[in-house]
Amino acid sequence: MLAIVYLLLGLIPPLIAGPLAGLTLINIVKRGKGWYQIPFWMALVAVNLVVMYWVVSSSGKWLSISSLSAWFFTPVASILTVLVMRSAWRKLEGARGVDIAGKRWFTLGFVLIPVLQVVMFVALILFGPLLCKVGLVVCRDL
Repeated sequence: MLAIVYLLLGLIPPLIAGPLAGLTLINIVKRGKGWYQIPFWMALVAVNLVVMYWVVSSSGKWLSISSLSAWFFTPVASILTVLVMRSAWRKLEGARGVDIAGKRWFTLGFVLIPVLQVVMFVALILFGPLLCKVGLVVCRDL
């Protein structure tokens, strides 16, 4: 039972960095608060970095099932982000007209949020062994 809880716990960080971030961006665009995007993008990059660091650093120590599920669910969450953002944007467009600047910010976020997740995922695959060699992460059997 505890393993299932840990497995589900690992799904939360990719959902925060993906679909929830997409809905937050749509809310920012809807309200017209463009300057909120600066802390939004900084926080999104930080969350993605923390998730990837958590995946690497917790292997074999604590919550290893959670880090494994976060690892496998991150690419799925990026696809889910596209679907959730598109659905929410269609509802917003149907409710009222959206200005051109809002559409431009939506398109940018629609592309960049999933790309950011996938880039972090791929960077971890490529540079994970380097993190062990440098000593930033303790790895076994290297």
